[in-house]
Amino acid sequence: MVELNRAVAVAETEGPDTALELIDRLPLEGYRYFHSTRADFLRRIGRHSEAQTAYERALALTENVAERRFLEDRVLELRSGSNDASETLEGREGV
Repeated sequence: MVELNRAVAVAETEGPDTALELIDRLPLEGYRYFHSTRADFLRRIGRHSEAQTAYERALALTENVAERRFLEDRVLELRSGSNDASETLEGREGV
């Protein structure tokens, strides 16, 4: 989990491409925040189809109502082709 947090910091300083390289090496397949973080990085670099898949995986692993709502919004946003939202999972109130 420390490495995932490090990747989030790297995304802010060096960009999501570099951070994505870091987290793609992590063995966290069953961890919802791995998938939601990865999805955010993918979305930020324009890899929307992959981002949608990662958000859907995070959604499948999430029971928290507020988190589910956030992830569902992201999936719908990507399906509709609208990618205007810039908030991250960590920055959303109530999550």
